[in-house]
Amino acid sequence: MKSFHRPLNSPKITPSTLDELFLVAQEIRELEHHYRDNLIYIVFFMRDMLEKMRSEADDKIYPAVCSQE
Repeated sequence: MKSFHRPLNSPKITPSTLDELFLVAQEIRELEHHYRDNLIYIVFFMRDMLEKMRSEADDKIYPAVCSQE
């Protein structure tokens, strides 16, 4: 079994992160119900949501990392 090693400066998964991921998953399930024949919409929505979450995490993490150097 492979073990996963998190990079040193990567964000930790917190309960709030898990809550956000759960909400995204719920929205995807709802979209899947409405767009069952058009799954490409779900893929684009998921990509955009994950990119938004990554951008928000970067805004919080990088200033803190830079201030420690």
